[in-house]
Formats: sequence, structure tokens, C-alpha cells
Amino acid sequence: MKKIYLLTLALFSIAVNANAHESNYEKDKNAIKNLCGCFEVDFKYKETFGYPKDYKLKDKYREEALEWVSYEPQKDGSVKLQHILIIDQDMIVKHWREDWSYENNSIYKYNKDYEWSNVLLPQNKVKGTWTQKVFEVDDRPQYDGYATFAYYDGKTLWESNTDAPLPRREYSKRSDYNVLNRLNRLHISDSGFIHEQDNKKIARHDGVQDTLIAEEVGHNTYAKVDESRCKAGIDWWEKNKVFWYDVRSVWDEIIPVTPELKVNRVLDGKALHEKLFALNIELMKEKKYNAEKAKVAIRTIINEHLKK
Repeated sequence: MKKIYLLTLALFSIAVNANAHESNYEKDKNAIKNLCGCFEVDFKYKETFGYPKDYKLKDKYREEALEWVSYEPQKDGSVKLQHILIIDQDMIVKHWREDWSYENNSIYKYNKDYEWSNVLLPQNKVKGTWTQKVFEVDDRPQYDGYATFAYYDGKTLWESNTDAPLPRREYSKRSDYNVLNRLNRLHISDSGFIHEQDNKKIARHDGVQDTLIAEEVGHNTYAKVDESRCKAGIDWWEKNKVFWYDVRSVWDEIIPVTPELKVNRVLDGKALHEKLFALNIELMKEKKYNAEKAKVAIRTIINEHLKK
């Protein structure tokens, strides 16, 4: 009788845990969906401390924007989100992209100087976690972070810590550091989300200990507004996504067979994203989009920017 009782108790415990897991998984998916839509965005960054004795804190940075974020669920359960900046009705800019995947254990770890290494994490370390893979405007990797979603007092929080290249607001202005260690926090609700950051600016060189240059905080607010305000961005993405899906597919061919990825961001005076943006405009002018032709041209450009 005692054995039957213990067996029943064990089965009940397994069922409860399975239901809780399923419940959290669906809540997580809903939280990710709340990162999508039309947003008024307020980007704010401020350095808080400089470590070298003669260091002068840099001016604070603030920008406002209207941004649309697509929601693209995939058959494998992952979700792709594409950010589109809407400057005005005639000026639309493809911005960064993020992919979310559940219990993913393949991480592209950033080292320094546009070099990444593929790292496989133990499966037990990523149990219950979601990986946010962030890609630059040219769809090359930027950084990967992973964490579980936390729910408390009606709030949703996701927080990760990872190294990354310099952000676009600084990579053309700064040479005193080459790694940004990012502590990212997402506070998510039905009305939008807040992206908080506690960042460390690090000089990293082979054979020597990292040098901490400065610290900064970031506070980016995404306030959800009526989707009609983002119509120009939505229409632009609907027309141009066929090209950028091909860019993604070329990277998807390269990344799995490239455990050590090294990228020349600028080559012969032109950045990788500038070349891809120009190719996007060129191919969209043709009467009929040719995917095979596009992939050949995309692959040629990307391969030129890969360090051998």
C-alpha cells in the first residue's frame, strides 16, 4: 500500500511540474510577443564612471524614434523579431534583429575586434531559458544572451549578461575600448517594455588582463502606440523582406560551419551594411526579384568581409 501511495505521489509531482513548465513556456512566448508592434522609443545613455585617472566622462546620448518590430514565429518554436526605424514616410531604415529560442545551448560568444567563437553549453545550464540572439543591421551576429523569464507582482523580467562589439552610436567615434560588457534587463508589459542596461566599456588585448575604461547606464523606453502609425515601415518590410530573408539564409549557411567567425566591418572604405543596403535598393528596382542572383551577390559581399 505504501509503495502505491509513493508511486501516486511521484506521478502527481511529475504532472504538476510538467503543467507548470508548460504554463511558463506559454507565458514566456506571450512576453516575447509583447516586444513586437509599433513603438515610440526613447533611447538614453549616460556614462557614470571613468577608470583611467585622466578620463573625462563622455556627453550623455539621447535619441527618439518611431519603430516597428515584426513578429515572425518559426516552425521550430523560435521567434524572429525585425526592428524597422521610421524616420518619416519616405525614409525607412532596416534596424537590428533579434531571434528568441528556447533551451538553446549553442551560443556565439564575442571575444573582441569583431571575432566570435561558437560555444556549446551543457543542456542543464540552459534548462528553462530563452536565448536572445541579437544581429546587426547587416544581419551578422552581434551578441547572444540567455536567461529565464521571471514573473512577480504582475511584472515580467528577463536579464542577461554578455560581451558585445561597440554599439553603432560609438563604433565610429571610439578606439579606447573594444568590448562592451552588457547587463541587459527587459521589463515587459502589455503596453510596451523598458530596456535597461548596466554596461562596462573594456579594452581587451591578447595576453594581458582586461582594462576597464568606463561604466554607463542605458534606459530605453518602448511605448506601444497604434500600429497605423507604423504603416510606412510595415509596408517597406513587406516589400523588402524577401531580400533580407536571403541575407539571413546566407548567414545561416556560413555560421554553422564557422566555429570562429571573424569579420572586417569596413573594407576599402565601405562598411558591410552599406554594401548590402545598396544591393537591396538595386535589386528591388528590377522588374522581378531573382533570389538565386541575389544570394550570389550577397554571398560575394559577405565573403569579402570575412577574415580568412
